[in-house]
Amino acid sequence: MEGYGHILAAVDFSASAEAVLRRALDESSRHAARLTLLHVIEYYPEDTPAGPVPPENLDPIEVYRAGARDRLDELAAHTAAWSAEAAVLTDAGAAYHGIIRFTRDTDVDLIVLGYTGRWATEALGSTALALVRHLVRDVLLVRDPGSG
Repeated sequence: MEGYGHILAAVDFSASAEAVLRRALDESSRHAARLTLLHVIEYYPEDTPAGPVPPENLDPIEVYRAGARDRLDELAAHTAAWSAEAAVLTDAGAAYHGIIRFTRDTDVDLIVLGYTGRWATEALGSTALALVRHLVRDVLLVRDPGSG
């Protein structure tokens, strides 16, 4: 098997995020690969905020990006993933669009992401299924340790 050169840990800040990053870090160490930690902010209607409403004088997407970047930094610090690069993208569609765009624009050859499904059909949720269908990359699904 040829080793991986660039591994992407795609996280959505769900319960599986830490397990995803730990597995990606392990794979990165095993293959002496570069590691990138990515969160994609999905499109949301402006009249339905996804979190606290930013002050009027600030661009809402910039506030959400800064918050996501802080959460990525906290996750990296908590898992001792000091060598991981962190990236936050916004996408006009679902998260998988941003992940696909990121992997096509970079040299990522393994994507690690989490799932909480208990059955095979649930395991390939919309993001994972779209990645498997649209990418010529390896995808490693990490089960949420709390999902039984």
